[in-house]
Formats: sequence, structure tokens, C-alpha cells
Amino acid sequence: MAAVASLVLVAVGAVPVTGAVQQRCADLVPPDQSAENPTWYDFVNTYRSRCAAQDNHGRELGDVTLSVPHGKVEVSVTTSTALAGAIGSLKVGGREFIDSGGHGAALQYAFHAWKRGAEPSECYNPTQAGARVDDDKARAPFHESSTSKVTSVSPQGKSVTYTSQPAMFVTRGDPKPGFGGCRGKDLQPGAAPFTSGLSKATLTSSVHMGPDNGLSGLDNVIRLAATYETNDAAYEKFDGLLIAYLQKDFTAKYTYTGGELTERKQDASTDPSVRCTAAGEYCLGMHVRPKLMSGAYYYTLDRKTPGTFSEQATQVTWAADDVAANAKLSYEVYLAVGDKALVAKTLGELSRQLP
Repeated sequence: MAAVASLVLVAVGAVPVTGAVQQRCADLVPPDQSAENPTWYDFVNTYRSRCAAQDNHGRELGDVTLSVPHGKVEVSVTTSTALAGAIGSLKVGGREFIDSGGHGAALQYAFHAWKRGAEPSECYNPTQAGARVDDDKARAPFHESSTSKVTSVSPQGKSVTYTSQPAMFVTRGDPKPGFGGCRGKDLQPGAAPFTSGLSKATLTSSVHMGPDNGLSGLDNVIRLAATYETNDAAYEKFDGLLIAYLQKDFTAKYTYTGGELTERKQDASTDPSVRCTAAGEYCLGMHVRPKLMSGAYYYTLDRKTPGTFSEQATQVTWAADDVAANAKLSYEVYLAVGDKALVAKTLGELSRQLP
């Protein structure tokens, strides 16, 4: 777990980028575009379908919003075309949970493959939402079309399934180095599909809510499932992660253990992680089934660079050694949302129902 810090996605830009792309939602852009201005933060980091591209590789697809009632409030999820099917918005009672300021944020899957003795790298990092260069010439809120290629979208009932070909987060053509100074051209073959910014992989990801989550009486649980087909040679080392970047006030961190939430003492742990607003009114917890994803661990991230927006994230990572050629790997993660007491109760129920 010592290398876990290298597994997270790159920081989201905090300032507008001047470029040829037309400003989306110009009516919402505040005059003060500093990282300290809450209105500017909201514009950049809160997903709005009308402020995002609705096309992918020449096809108009549109976003998909699923919603279910939970008590007196509604739980909703919006999957984003601009982010190639990644979750741009998750709301409880209208309250946004997700920080969605670009293709390296939101709630999405990312993967790494590397050789034994090396480290996972952003320069071999198939990423659901797209590539870093997708934001380079964009204007805030950085939701232009994705390099990742969506091949199908299938909404049905309270579920939606996407099939896509993830982009490399740092592409071969990216003029900037990735984390640690890596270069895409040094780790990726000089042939298709890498020369177009894409990986060889096929990602099939689905969202299931309410009656479709397979859990009676737990409408505050969102089931996320995925299969990742490598379509590639064997890998000596590999990992896949599901990461949720959260709004800046999700500062409290807890560990679920022994049937209760306790203050999280370390970022990496095999015990489920929960992030909450300071007073605990809004929380998000993650649960994976140890029987299905043996060795999976949870990780929380906090990062702040002067002059930029802060980052708060929670993720679950599943690593594997000696992955065979043309392998197919499966993932299943349950998100529990609500206040602190409800999320703790829900994680307990998930542990009982889904060991």
C-alpha cells in the first residue's frame, strides 16, 4: 500500500483556460474567478448537463439521469456523455456530492498496468472519463467531449449500462509529463489505438438504483458493476480502481469497523471508508464483497495546492499479479449515501447481506 499515492488521478485545474472552445453556460460565469470564490467553485465543480458536451466521437448521446425516492428525499445519479459514462453527479435531496471539474475528476474507473519492480504510472492509465488533454484547451467547467470512446449506452428501468474504450489519461501526444515525470510515448506502443489516445481495453460499466440494486429496502444504495477486458498481452502487475472526487466540504473521514464509524487514522485500509460533511448530514461510504474482490482496499485522498481548488476523494482499489493475455476482470462496488448514522447502519446491512 505504500505506493497508493501514485494511483490517484491528477489534480483538477482551478483556473479558466483561454482557448478556441466556446464558453458553455456563460450566464453562470461569475466575475471573480478565484479558487476562494464559492460561486466560481460551484460553477467549475458541480456538474450540469446543459454545461457539458452531449456528443462522443461524432455521435449525439445525451446524459442519463436515474432517480429513486428515499424517505422524503430523492437520490439521483447522472452519467455524463462528456465524461464517457462516468458519474458526473450524485445528489441526495438535491445536495450534490460529486466534484466534477474535468475529465480527471467525478466518479469513475481507472486502471494501471506495469512491470514487476516498477510503479503504476499515469502514462499507462486507461481512464473511463477521458484524457488529461481533453481539458487543456477547454474552458471551465471542463466538460468538453472525451477522448474515451463510448460504443453503446443502454438505459433500462433504474439502471444504465455503458460500453466504452477508455482513453489513456496521459496520451502519447500529451506535451506535458505525467506524475513523476513520465511520458506517454515512453510507456505506450507507437501504434493504434494508442496513437489516437485510446487504450486497447473494453470497459462495460453499469449503475443500478432502487429496485434494480438487488437489495430490498436499501434505496440509499447504488450498485456499480463493471467488467474490464484488457484485449492486450499479459500484465505482470495490474490494478483497477473506482474513485469518487467529492465536494470540498466532505472533509470528515471515517472507517467502518466493528459495526460503527470511527475517525480514520490512515488513508489506506482494508476497512471500508466513509467521507462526510463536517456535521455528518451528508456522507458517502463504499462497500465491496471480500469474497468477490479479495485483497481490495480503500483509500482516502486530501490535497491542496495554493491557488487551486482542494481535492477530497475516496476510492477502492483491487490489484492483481500476472494477469493473463486478453483477460476479463470484474468489479462490484456498493455506494451508501445519507447522513452519518444511516450510512453506518447501511454498511452494517451490506456486510451482512453481501459478505
